[in-house]
Amino acid sequence: MTFPTNLRHFTAGEFGGYADQMDTELLYWLDDIRERADRQFNVTSSGRPHQLNTAINGYQNSLHIPEPVTGLVRAVDVQTTAMDDGDTALIPADNFLVSRAACWDVRPYGRRAEVICECRAGVWHWHLGLFPASDTRPSRFTIIRKDAQ
Repeated sequence: MTFPTNLRHFTAGEFGGYADQMDTELLYWLDDIRERADRQFNVTSSGRPHQLNTAINGYQNSLHIPEPVTGLVRAVDVQTTAMDDGDTALIPADNFLVSRAACWDVRPYGRRAEVICECRAGVWHWHLGLFPASDTRPSRFTIIRKDAQ
């Protein structure tokens, strides 16, 4: 798999060593969300090995972990410029613009999506993932605060 060169807002370097393993439809969806949100996105996590996922208390079946057969990474975490305001008590108001943009289609590319606005150790980020086409889990939008971690 080769990283697409026609994205408007992202480069391969932003996805670390996992750029060529990123699910292409996820990248196009992320690029579209960024366009609609009109906010800068900073990629904070793309793919990660099982060991790192366990160390950071990630979900056991995280979409960040490359799939065993395809090697595809199906999730990315981003921060928006709105999340950089230092107010960790509340989700910055204009992040709801991002949530509306992210949920413009609950089945982008005919696939189910996972959109999570999460706070870990006082730092907010968006988790955006696309389930494999064969996955029957429903799309979901969730807000989680995990300050205890």
